[in-house]
Amino acid sequence: MGIILNKSKPAFDELKSTNSFGEFFMNGLRDYYTYGFKSYDQYLKGQRIINERWKIFSKILGSEWVLEEGSGGRNFIILKAKPVGTQNPFSIFYFLHNISIIGDYLNYLLDLDERSSLRGGLVNIPVDLKRLDFVEGKNGVQNLEDVNNVEYSIIENWKHSLAVETYKQICNGILPLGYLIVIDKEKIQEGNSTNNKSITVNKKDNIIDMVFVVNGYKYYTTIDSGKEIDNENFRIRINRQMNIWSYRTMEPPKSYKDIYANLSTRTDYLYGLGVLGDLRDFTEKRNTWIIDQCKNADSTFKKYIYNKKSGNNYWFKSKLTMQEIFKDLLCNSADSENNNLVNSFVSLCNFFSHYYPMGTIGSLLSTRCKNISNDTYYDMFKFKHNYLQQTLYDFNLIDLLYAIEHLSVLCVIQYSHGIKLNTYEDIAIPIEIRISAVDGREYVLYYHIIEKKIKAMRLEFINSIKMYSEVKSIKKVRRFIKRDGNKKRVEEEILENVTIDAKDIAHQIITAREMLPYIWGTGVENCAVSDDWENLLASYEMEIQYNPEEELYISNRIKKENRNRELSNIRIFPTKELRRWVRSYYKRIGKYISPGDLDFNIDDDVESICDVYFSKKAPYGEVDTDYIQNKEKEYKEEGYIVKGKIVKEYVGHAALFNTLFSNYTVVLANSILECSKKDNKLLGDVLEKNVTQTFNYFNECEIKKIVDELSNIIEDSELINFNGESRFLFPESDYLFDVLPLTKIEARWLLTILNNPLASLFMTESDIKRVKEKIKLAPYKVKPLDFNCINYFDRYNFEHKDLKGKKTVNQDGRISNKDLKVLKIIKKGISEGFKLKIKYRNWRKQPIWITCAPCWIEYSIRDDLFRLWYVRNGKSGICIINIPRIEKVIELTNMKYDIKEQSMLLESIYKESMQEIQVEFFQGDRNILDRILTEFSLWEKKCVFDSVSKYYRMTLYYSKMDESEIMMRLLSYGPFIRVVADDDNYVLSEVRNRIVKQYKLNQIRKLESEKNDKSIISR
Repeated sequence: MGIILNKSKPAFDELKSTNSFGEFFMNGLRDYYTYGFKSYDQYLKGQRIINERWKIFSKILGSEWVLEEGSGGRNFIILKAKPVGTQNPFSIFYFLHNISIIGDYLNYLLDLDERSSLRGGLVNIPVDLKRLDFVEGKNGVQNLEDVNNVEYSIIENWKHSLAVETYKQICNGILPLGYLIVIDKEKIQEGNSTNNKSITVNKKDNIIDMVFVVNGYKYYTTIDSGKEIDNENFRIRINRQMNIWSYRTMEPPKSYKDIYANLSTRTDYLYGLGVLGDLRDFTEKRNTWIIDQCKNADSTFKKYIYNKKSGNNYWFKSKLTMQEIFKDLLCNSADSENNNLVNSFVSLCNFFSHYYPMGTIGSLLSTRCKNISNDTYYDMFKFKHNYLQQTLYDFNLIDLLYAIEHLSVLCVIQYSHGIKLNTYEDIAIPIEIRISAVDGREYVLYYHIIEKKIKAMRLEFINSIKMYSEVKSIKKVRRFIKRDGNKKRVEEEILENVTIDAKDIAHQIITAREMLPYIWGTGVENCAVSDDWENLLASYEMEIQYNPEEELYISNRIKKENRNRELSNIRIFPTKELRRWVRSYYKRIGKYISPGDLDFNIDDDVESICDVYFSKKAPYGEVDTDYIQNKEKEYKEEGYIVKGKIVKEYVGHAALFNTLFSNYTVVLANSILECSKKDNKLLGDVLEKNVTQTFNYFNECEIKKIVDELSNIIEDSELINFNGESRFLFPESDYLFDVLPLTKIEARWLLTILNNPLASLFMTESDIKRVKEKIKLAPYKVKPLDFNCINYFDRYNFEHKDLKGKKTVNQDGRISNKDLKVLKIIKKGISEGFKLKIKYRNWRKQPIWITCAPCWIEYSIRDDLFRLWYVRNGKSGICIINIPRIEKVIELTNMKYDIKEQSMLLESIYKESMQEIQVEFFQGDRNILDRILTEFSLWEKKCVFDSVSKYYRMTLYYSKMDESEIMMRLLSYGPFIRVVADDDNYVLSEVRNRIVKQYKLNQIRKLESEKNDKSIISR
């Protein structure tokens, strides 16, 4: 079960101290997953802190991740993984963080929900009633009625509705503790109740007079019980009302102008995320509501009516909750299996969380339904080439997609260098996201407005992103930093003032986008943006030798991999990234033409690889460059000062990842909701039960620490009153399903996947249409996400391509109607347990009929291809069929089989096929360490560092079914690695075989070249 914390501080302290899911925690987890043995001196927090953190990772992730001690002060990870994976353990780590203001958020959400009511009504407001009627501003304390009649009317109506709620609760036997209730007095007189906390109720006919005496302040109101007594049908709260729900906002600053400054830091987050709406965005609705609230139309009232953007906010809660989405659908679903719609919805989200970018959002949506769903379809889909660590980069991807969508946005990106670990800043206009389906790396390609060139940056190295609009000016500065213990003194020197020419920048962005198809991968070394950029392109020609009859797959591969070029010629910006692709054709390359600026010679490269495998020379890259964080007391950094407007919408993303969906938030909120009933359960008992169930991997000491911390937050936010009762009464108990509305990014991601034809694998067309209609409940226009700006640049699918070779991810044509029908039948066969009769064509295009018991459907992210897995008759092996090759499927509904039994059999055969090899390499100046460990994170592996030889040795465990792929991946590293295995191992022998054959082809080409040269000389 991983490593157990012994005599260490509780894990909650460590997680809570990270404050937010930022770069330090993200990179720590990435290194844990990918490396597991970096030297500790790179970290500012030191060895002990990092060791504690890795122990926490091991503890939470369990037996699939094992941390072991290594030599030379290093550790290593044994990562038990398969290239076909489904569950993503990284998702949990987004939600273990900052919960300091979740109490305020929960107060807002409950107060704005029409289903909630204050326990005790008016008497349970967390401020003195008197304070609601007065304003403390520049002219001292004044009556609110004299200063702002509109706000006064709104507050009076609110107090009246709370008084109505108080009476209803008294009638239902919910008595506010600590209050004296006097009923049926004949007449209410001044001072007839001397109790400091009392409610006097006088009934006469249908008229009910009420007096509230709270801390000596009296509030009078009258209720007509002849009319239907109801709560507000549509909850609106102005800033003055919202301010009372937090002690941080309750005390206004001295300046009346800034009275809501603290509130805006909270409400702006929720508004930007789409959780709250503001009637200021709906002028007609706002005016109608104000007219309904106000009795006297004075000058202040007219000012509110005719001012399209008044200074006040009119907050309301979005109605787009999971409960609202499924409220009618569960009853009206056409699904023959009752109430399976939620399960289908969860399956849909789980599938697309791997199939589409930003899978974290899919995890959020499915997590919202976990208490009412039983996802039965998820296991039938497996995902190959699924780099789980990409989940960690969604933290930055959301911001970058926003910037690309809004071209006027300029970003200041702070990042850490992958090898040096120094921190840098760059000024960027993002134009495209590029993801490698081969090695899992994610990059943003951006236009640098000062250097006037296209640059690239890995998402995982990004620490923070600040976005600006309406930029007036930019200053490039050099910062001189002096350290004195934990303190830093910073002095700035202006290096350059940049003038913003919006028209020129717009032209440059258009030009940069025209250049994108000619950039091989992320090789942007020579991508200066100018009108004559085509003069920078270089041509590369290569002759590929193959047998067209026996090796048809080579022809297909060549056709698939032509990005923006003719089959015989590559025209691209010069880059070193071409090397790995060229090496994959070793043993077949005849003549080739390589310009000098590509800096790659096949002859020299092959000879270098021969030296490593046949002359026993060490792999290239013998440079002992360890990862060491900058510890100098005085150093320099360059950065930028931007004069412009901060884009508010992206700021809320921090709350999305760190607050609203924190596991601690869910436990806290659900505990409060469970106690928010008439019977008023004891919060302490409920909280301890929920913490223990959710965090069962923590020990008793840690559980107690979590309970204490959450209890303090609940008390600080006054979610319970002074009597220990929950402040709100609420009928539901599931925070994520019933209370928290869908965020804007969730709604957009959901609409995007519902538009994909594959959604029909999980939900009927009528249910998809209904969910789309429900999404319109959001207080904003929901647009699908534009994933066209995401380019899986090395994912090849010959049949479905976009123009100019640009690969995109959300094209409807990614799967044909024929293949979709086949998938539906296979899925039905697996879920109902009947066999299938299938006609397909092999690679020779010969028709074949088979009868099989399907086990699961695999989707390869690298190949953009669905495949069927089943066990061959006689249990002799595993068979895999590419879905596009299937021409016909017949349902054999009378031939049943046990899907669990077949899946277990397939798993056992798969395990029997396991192989292992060792790979040796140096870290080197090209960061081979990072490249190879990231790429092979799909497979089970163990990597250790030999402090004597300075070698890294990675033991790789793989199925024999993957040996060709493993061989091709390792060959692409050329002379920078060495494969170590028995001579009869396929991977090693095939690497050697290809190098030898290519060496011979090189010699033949040289001889022919020499003959031609002699022939020319003789003439």
